[in-house]
Amino acid sequence: MLEQVLQILIAGFNSNGIPMIGSFLAATTFGIFYTKNTQYGRFLAISQAFWVMSSRYFLLIFAPLLGPLNQAFILPEETLNSISIAFNTIAAGLFLTSLFPSFSRFSKSLLLPILFSLIVFGINSGLLYLDLVHVPSHEISALTLGGSLIIAALGFHTIQAVTQKMIFFIPRLGLIAIGAYVILRVFNLIAPAPAIPTILYGIISVSVLIAQLRFTQSILSSTEQALEKEKKKKTLFWDIAPFPILLTRLMDDSVLYMNPAGCQLLDANKDNLTSIHFSNYFVKPEKRAELIEKTKASGVVENFEVELVCPASDKHLWITLSSRVFELNGELVLYINFTNITDQKQTEQALFIQASTDALTGLNNRRQFFNLTGMALEVAQRQQKAFSVLMLDIDHFKAINDTYGHDAGDVVLQQLAEILKKNLRKSDIIARWGGEEFVMFLLSAPEKAPIPANKIRKAVEETVVSVGNKQIQFTVSLGISLSQTHDIATLQKEADIALYHAKENGRNQVVSFSPELATPPNVLETTES
Repeated sequence: MLEQVLQILIAGFNSNGIPMIGSFLAATTFGIFYTKNTQYGRFLAISQAFWVMSSRYFLLIFAPLLGPLNQAFILPEETLNSISIAFNTIAAGLFLTSLFPSFSRFSKSLLLPILFSLIVFGINSGLLYLDLVHVPSHEISALTLGGSLIIAALGFHTIQAVTQKMIFFIPRLGLIAIGAYVILRVFNLIAPAPAIPTILYGIISVSVLIAQLRFTQSILSSTEQALEKEKKKKTLFWDIAPFPILLTRLMDDSVLYMNPAGCQLLDANKDNLTSIHFSNYFVKPEKRAELIEKTKASGVVENFEVELVCPASDKHLWITLSSRVFELNGELVLYINFTNITDQKQTEQALFIQASTDALTGLNNRRQFFNLTGMALEVAQRQQKAFSVLMLDIDHFKAINDTYGHDAGDVVLQQLAEILKKNLRKSDIIARWGGEEFVMFLLSAPEKAPIPANKIRKAVEETVVSVGNKQIQFTVSLGISLSQTHDIATLQKEADIALYHAKENGRNQVVSFSPELATPPNVLETTES
């Protein structure tokens, strides 16, 4: 039985093996080109038609193998012919369907393939009934299959790529040749020659693969040209944009492009942009890191305020920028457009200074002192640091105004402000409390506060203020708080009581608060004598 099976298998391969393999290769290669909802949707129909043909040859090869296993499975020739007719009809219908590029839209419902298969079946029945061709019925189906192959090939002229570069010229000829070969075989106008379909199927498969490569290159070339054209359009728009635009590499922050408005604002040379790194413009490098982090997280950043300094001119400016990440020539690029808000920031800063500083001395005013000490007390509590408040008053200041004039008194106040800034740390908070009184907040324990307080007192004592041809010397008295409460009003009250006792006990001295110094409220108002 095994020998009989092998003989049947060999006979089947001799007659149908080459068409089966050829149809399989053609189905595979045409299927590669399928693109949904485009004119290349036709290749899905051609691929499916070749799959049907390959399946028909497969059945013709392997169905007879069931006979040796069981006599009931022996298929008569009429049955095999009916199988051929059915598969040829379906394949012909699919080849005709390929004339419609929108076939892929109907691929799920199979309306078009069924419709054309019925039309082919009708043609086959008409030819058989009218006896127009004197061939068996299964040969008539082969005749219509060959005709549909030629019609499908002729439909290639509607593909745009064919008219431009003849990409599918050889596959088209291959389909026509196979269709012609099938028709000629039906009428016995050509002798059976296995080499012919072998060559034709080989040519189709190879040429379709080559066409695919050429087609892909054509698409890539067209895409690159379109991208280049789009890039030129964008660059032209960016060049004439009235607001600054900047492109930088996300990897190293080097500048790829800056429009004329950007070059003008940032004092950059448009001929030397490749040597510029935008990060060098940031006054605070951490703001650049924050911008990159936000952009990577969300893809888009809007209204990001930052202070810049131009390396070429040392010009400082404030901008508000918007940024987004996109891919350009295979690398990630940061697109930035920004607006110059320097004037707005300067106005805001001027208003802030006006509202928070003393116009005469440039020190913080009383309101700003409370704002700053509130924050400083929170830091001190969090870091468990001791602190103290100092109150300072100029001794006999009324006498200075009466003797030298109020302009001289203003100079004295200004000179004292400079002494305080020079002898205290940047972290200390200094403010003019009012008149000739000043207040200071120090991150120093009350027991250590007399050191900077006496340093200030001695510096004032040694200072001579020149006003015109007049030389003015003056002294100050200071009081220091004791408590570690976070109530700034209590701290100021303690320092003020200590200051009162410093003035009562001879002036030009430093007194630290103690509970014994507490006196009725009516003595808290310092009097000049």
